[in-house]
Amino acid sequence: THLLLDDGKVKLRIVDCGPDFAETEVVVPGKLSERKGVNVPEVTLPISALTEKDKQDALFGAEVGVDWMALSFVQKAEDIEELRELVGKDTVKIMAKIE
Repeated sequence: THLLLDDGKVKLRIVDCGPDFAETEVVVPGKLSERKGVNVPEVTLPISALTEKDKQDALFGAEVGVDWMALSFVQKAEDIEELRELVGKDTVKIMAKIE
């Protein structure tokens, strides 16, 4: 399994891991700065695609009548269903973003 950092600019191979650590080896080196994303391809993470801020923003969008919402980091159908339940089944169209 690999970790992709900064939209895949840096690639790490996981050598060993546990509940509170990951030992990695650099496969594709690069310079990292603050606030860069981490992607774990081919692994479904047991977390919601929606952050608390996303939920607040979605509710606000539904309240003001947006037509569409796009959800990032969708891993499974339940991610879309969670947003649909939050904003109401027939209020807005929802698109899964491919990143």
